[in-house]
Amino acid sequence: MRAAVAMGLVSVAAGLNAQSIYMNFDSVHAGAGMDATTYLASFGITLTNVSNPGSVYIVSDTNFYGSGVVFAPSPPNFLIQSVGGSPPGVYYTMVFNAPLQSLSFTRCAINGSTETPIWTATAYVGSTAVGSVGVCCIDSDTGQTNHVYTLNGPGITSLTVTGNGENSAAMASAPLDDFYMTPGAVIVTNISIHSGLGGVAVNPALNKIYLSGSNPGAEQIVEVDGATLSQTGVGTGTGVDVDPTNNNYWSAEVYSGSATVWSSSNTMVTSISLGDCPTGVNVDAPHRRAWVAAQCGGGNDPVYAVNADTFAIESSPIASGGVQGPTQVNPVTDRLYIDPSGVSKRVNPSTFAVTINKFGTVLGVNSKSNYLYAVTNGTTLQIINGAPDPEVILHTVPLGFDASGYIGVNPAAKRIYVGASGSNFVAVLSATNGALLDTVTLGSNITSVGSIAVDADRGRVYVLAYSASSDYLYVLQDVAPPTIASEPMSTTTSVGGTATLSVAATGYPLLYQWAFDGTNIAGATSATLTLTNVSAANVGLYTVTIGNGFGSVTSQTASLGLVSLELFAGVVIDGPIGAQYSVQSTASLNPPSWTTRTNVTLATQPYIYIDYGSPTNSQQFYRALPLAP
Repeated sequence: MRAAVAMGLVSVAAGLNAQSIYMNFDSVHAGAGMDATTYLASFGITLTNVSNPGSVYIVSDTNFYGSGVVFAPSPPNFLIQSVGGSPPGVYYTMVFNAPLQSLSFTRCAINGSTETPIWTATAYVGSTAVGSVGVCCIDSDTGQTNHVYTLNGPGITSLTVTGNGENSAAMASAPLDDFYMTPGAVIVTNISIHSGLGGVAVNPALNKIYLSGSNPGAEQIVEVDGATLSQTGVGTGTGVDVDPTNNNYWSAEVYSGSATVWSSSNTMVTSISLGDCPTGVNVDAPHRRAWVAAQCGGGNDPVYAVNADTFAIESSPIASGGVQGPTQVNPVTDRLYIDPSGVSKRVNPSTFAVTINKFGTVLGVNSKSNYLYAVTNGTTLQIINGAPDPEVILHTVPLGFDASGYIGVNPAAKRIYVGASGSNFVAVLSATNGALLDTVTLGSNITSVGSIAVDADRGRVYVLAYSASSDYLYVLQDVAPPTIASEPMSTTTSVGGTATLSVAATGYPLLYQWAFDGTNIAGATSATLTLTNVSAANVGLYTVTIGNGFGSVTSQTASLGLVSLELFAGVVIDGPIGAQYSVQSTASLNPPSWTTRTNVTLATQPYIYIDYGSPTNSQQFYRALPLAP
């Protein structure tokens, strides 16, 4: 379920990455100015290093200096450091909770009769400045038109804005608006793994990662829990892939000459005898086929096509014409791409004929766009339209480094991840045109990057990496769409009490906005909403919208109600059904002053009359008198 976010979380500027987070300050009633700290925090930004505490404001352009001096590109609000007058040396810093690939913002238009200050905005990666923009001189003659500035990372962690009005300009700092922030990938953690594990596959439905390879003395598959990262030895094999249709996983067992199918509970479903030392599996779930690559072909290593449901072999061994290399299947077309002896080839899914490609080794497939990602000469990326016959090369991109032979693909984020051979980094590239978006540096001890697999649902990237003495599984977090794992629950409290509503969500990064009866609650921008001193004014319906650069999702409605524990006075009348009585009360018996509260006709025997106003009485005495027929 998707919905628009009133804060403006989801929008895209021309030419910017489609996963940019948009911040324009317009969801608040700023008036002449309100402190920006809470609003910025709702976008994962901490305001710090402020030269004049409490001076960074969100301001309405119709209120600043009393008359539209500043013209925000997305009216009415903009951001400015306002300290009174225009002293020199004002500054503040925005610290981003997720490193940014790039940051773009607009310096607002200023009318021609207003002096504008000297200012700079400097982006930092840690303590290192990576770019600075601004204006050098005070302008008192022509004013300023809107101007868009862009700062590129990767890995921007903060932005420091400085201003200098030199006590002569009309303002000390620059008015800013329309921030577009593109998050970058970050390392979540890494874990040590057994040596000899060289393959990695992911089952997003079960949040499981499967590592495969030849440990000393035995083939082994290790299952890693995606939540806890605990490791369990399960099946055997040197290559593994997942069948998402039934959550089975397939392994290639070089020593037994077979392909083995395992259930999600790690029990063997079947073993398929093939021969020829199987080393790798590519499951094409839409076409219900598994391709198994093998060695031991005497320089003409074979490939097998196996039915993924019946496990029957659909072809005789398909000779590759060389020593088997990397294999990839395109689940859109069912074409298998192989690389025997460094010659890129394709296996026709209908005839099983093998033909030579006019591009490099295919290392990744984008099932959403039907693109192939190939590397030629080890250093050049080719992006290929995999639909036509023959396929068409769309982009040729010099990488600037030796690729490791593995590419992970995130179709949802439109990104690919390329490991560096003989180095310690993973390049994050646009899956559309190959443009460099980010570089994630692994540990300084890493000497080589291996297999890469992507859980696009969670934005997780799993990378095998190796040092001189140990092997590791690195877990990277990239942008992922928000999903709600646990909805907020309706609740009740007493007058003056406290009520808490909460939501659990996945995705990265996550931005929250709670609403009451459809109206955003100022400052309610975390996963938990706590209401104190609750009154009848708080009774109603609550939702939370969670957004990031992919879009947003709105929760189910949760209600808040008031309950109280009170004792009510009652009169029990045991008389004939249909008889009429007068129920009376008095505050005192010395002397009594009986007042008729109501006349009742007994519908039950006994009949109970409850005085719902009694909790507010200090004391009250009751009686029931029969009325004449």
